[in-house]
Amino acid sequence: MKINNLTDNRYETFGTFALNAKVGGDPIERFLNPAPPINVLVGASYRF
Repeated sequence: MKINNLTDNRYETFGTFALNAKVGGDPIERFLNPAPPINVLVGASYRF
């Protein structure tokens, strides 16, 4: 079993500063990519 982000922390994995074309005046804004939420992976295999 593998559990990622068990406590559901909020953090970013990547960020950049870029021009936002949707806002007038060409402001430079910060864009962030959020980290994945809680993820649980369970696997089983059987061989005989």
